[in-house]
Amino acid sequence: MRKAKSRSIIRKAKSRINPYAQILRAAVQDENLTLKARGLLAYLLSLPDNWEIHFKELAAHFKKDGSTSIRTALNELKAMGYVNGQTIREGTKIVGYEYLVFEEPGLKRRFEETLEDNEAGPGSFRGVQEEMNRKEMESLGLPYSVNSSAVEEDAR
Repeated sequence: MRKAKSRSIIRKAKSRINPYAQILRAAVQDENLTLKARGLLAYLLSLPDNWEIHFKELAAHFKKDGSTSIRTALNELKAMGYVNGQTIREGTKIVGYEYLVFEEPGLKRRFEETLEDNEAGPGSFRGVQEEMNRKEMESLGLPYSVNSSAVEEDAR
């Protein structure tokens, strides 16, 4: 008879006072990413969906790593399809940079396709995300609730 292995990860209780982030396991266990890129991805995915990502804020938050290290991790995430960056211009002047973070690389393509099909147009990212989630849940044969953005369990 095998002896049961004791736990090797000790977790803190989660509650409203002690919130947690729910992240797709494959994203942080992607062996094609360096530890630095995985850490940055986990941090970005722990932020609220409407969080505006600014490179200067990332560099300040991870000041021990330095801006070169953060830029390297962002470029790696871009190359692997986890992050999309777009320069924002007013005429010829660069006024900012917009980042979109994807929990898995395939979401970028699906996001762009859904954005093209969405009647609301590019200003409605939340609507596009909800439409993507609805389609995915339907393909799995599961109900999808827009109000809660969560899977409703079937009564068995």
